[in-house]
Amino acid sequence: MGIGGWLVFRTKNIRSVIAAFFDDSNDPLIILDGAKIFYVNKQAADFLGVANHAKLHGLAINSILSKKSVETLNRNANSPANFKLEYLKNNGKGLKENTTYISQCTYGSRQYRVLRIKLVEDCLADHKDMLKQVINLVPHQIYLKDHQGKFVFVNHAFAENFALTAEEMPGKTAFDIYPNEQAQKIADVEMDVMKRGRLKFITEAFQEKMPENITHIHSVKVPFLFQEENQIGILNVSIDVSDFKAAEQSIRSSELKYKMLMEQASDGIYLYDVEGNILDANAKACEIFGYELAEFTKLTILQLASVSARSGDTVSAESLTKAQPVVKECMCRRKDGSDVVVEISSSLLDDGRYQAIVRDITQRKKLEKVLKDNEYKFRMLIENSSDLVAILSEDLRIKFVGDSCQRILGYKADSMLGKVAFEFVHPNDIDMVSKSLADVLANPGENQVLDGVRLRNNKGLYHSFEVVGVNLLKDEVVNGIIVNCHDITKRVESERELLTINHELDSFVYKASHDLKAPLRSLTGLVKLARLESSEPILDKYFDMMQNSIDGLSAFIKELIEFSRNSRPGLERVEINFEKMVGEALNNLKFAENAEKVKVHKDVKVKGKFYSDDMRISSVISNLLSNAYKYHRYEDNNPYINIRITADENRAEIIIEDNGQGIEVIYQDRVFDMFFRASEDSDGSGLGLYIVKNNVAKLGGELALESIAGKGSKFIVHIPNLIKDLQSKNE
Repeated sequence: MGIGGWLVFRTKNIRSVIAAFFDDSNDPLIILDGAKIFYVNKQAADFLGVANHAKLHGLAINSILSKKSVETLNRNANSPANFKLEYLKNNGKGLKENTTYISQCTYGSRQYRVLRIKLVEDCLADHKDMLKQVINLVPHQIYLKDHQGKFVFVNHAFAENFALTAEEMPGKTAFDIYPNEQAQKIADVEMDVMKRGRLKFITEAFQEKMPENITHIHSVKVPFLFQEENQIGILNVSIDVSDFKAAEQSIRSSELKYKMLMEQASDGIYLYDVEGNILDANAKACEIFGYELAEFTKLTILQLASVSARSGDTVSAESLTKAQPVVKECMCRRKDGSDVVVEISSSLLDDGRYQAIVRDITQRKKLEKVLKDNEYKFRMLIENSSDLVAILSEDLRIKFVGDSCQRILGYKADSMLGKVAFEFVHPNDIDMVSKSLADVLANPGENQVLDGVRLRNNKGLYHSFEVVGVNLLKDEVVNGIIVNCHDITKRVESERELLTINHELDSFVYKASHDLKAPLRSLTGLVKLARLESSEPILDKYFDMMQNSIDGLSAFIKELIEFSRNSRPGLERVEINFEKMVGEALNNLKFAENAEKVKVHKDVKVKGKFYSDDMRISSVISNLLSNAYKYHRYEDNNPYINIRITADENRAEIIIEDNGQGIEVIYQDRVFDMFFRASEDSDGSGLGLYIVKNNVAKLGGELALESIAGKGSKFIVHIPNLIKDLQSKNE
């Protein structure tokens, strides 16, 4: 039985056992007992040139081995292995070195060594067969030629190119498989290699049918010595590198595209290794940090870190050399020493390098700070505002309300969130507020103002507010209706008090005017009676002066009444009869002093119906005509007053023109002021034109004056037709 490199026999007839084991072996076998031959089989005897193998039994080992081989065998007595041993054939004639595999066997207490001889020819044959198998498995084209250019051996990869088998190729030449021109070129190259005795590397490219299909072949031709013939042949190895070339071209194309993308990118891009050394960068990265490319690639990412005390966060090799992608905001330092805030996105590439994409966010950070500051200011403004500011959702629920709510209405802001806005509105104001909010929803972005809305505070009392609403539901940030409520409770109370005072003042004016008119009428009667009783001319003069004073006071009282009426806020909307209104005004002035000397021209044209406040328009016409009569130049032979009125569905134009005294330019801006008189000779109260100006303003109209001193004046009044307001009110 065999144990490792040992054979152990347990029979007394050792030679019979050995014969049974070794005689049928194809390899020559020799058994040694110490330094003597114990047994050889027939194959070993034939190898040593001995006819009867038994003659070798008992001979010393040096009878079949050279002295050098005996020494090798003795030196490795206890080391079973394989060695190159030189054998003596035919009694010492002819040394031949062969590979010998040595093992050991044991019989009883004795140990034997077994020599198994592997013949060189067999080894070479085995090696050749193994080499052919390996070469045929190689995908590259390999062939061996002799000195005449004939194929000695080709592998399958080469033979398949010519639709032949590897066995059909030996004996053929290049001229048998290639066109003559190509074959001659190959022969010339291979002949040069054989003559020079040096290998040659050849690169070839073959164009196929499609222009883009090119086959790239790299060949190595090596001089090969045929020992038997002592002739030089050629060993050729050809490798198809088309795929490699395509991959190389693809890589170059990718690198070119990558380089183009880098240079055209709006962000900075740079590459660095695991130690943080910057390897390459695009122009934008150099621009961000203020370096030239040659300078930038001498830096490390650690050198980009800012040393500013306010940096907060800096770039570091540890933070940017991780396998997973990293995005950081860092404070870095430019070449000029200034700080720059950047956003760095770093990732590991397949080749082991790192790529960083850098974006300068300094300006963005500044804007963010401005926005943050503005947000803080806005919040402070809202929280400390005297107004109540709220944001309503589309269903009119409260989404946000400022802290001023607690100060104004007594509610905590959080307690109002989610509640419907109408919950806090006075019941009598709900319809008004509903209509206004409907307008807000229908007109996004437009301010809607509602005055006098009453809101309930936490004690059940109501405050009056001026409410401004704007629909910003489509705004991505606000997404709601902004409502600003300005507390006007005190103003409303003041207005009520003012209305009471005005009412009392009106009552006083009417009572005072009535009380003053009665004595004036009595005085007028007394003056008339005195005229009848007196025949003295001097007394008539005094009576005239008294009557002028009475008339002046009466006119002043009349103007005071008009002024009081004009101060009332409301407007009457009635159809205006301009023809009748002008006639009444002229009739009231026909007894004015020197009125008979003035020629009046009247032109009234009305298209459609004109609506306005008849009392105020009548006051305007009367005062302008009274002013024209009062300041005329009666010494001229042709004094006149032209009255021209045109009206349509939009407006009325009233023009009253005279050729009287006119008004100096320096006074034209002041004649409409209360109690203003252009000269000491003026006997009016200074209220007439002031009342005209206020009435026109109340009517929503415009007033203009054209005057030349000594030549006359023209007053131009434009008043809107209020028929549309009346129609809207009726609707």
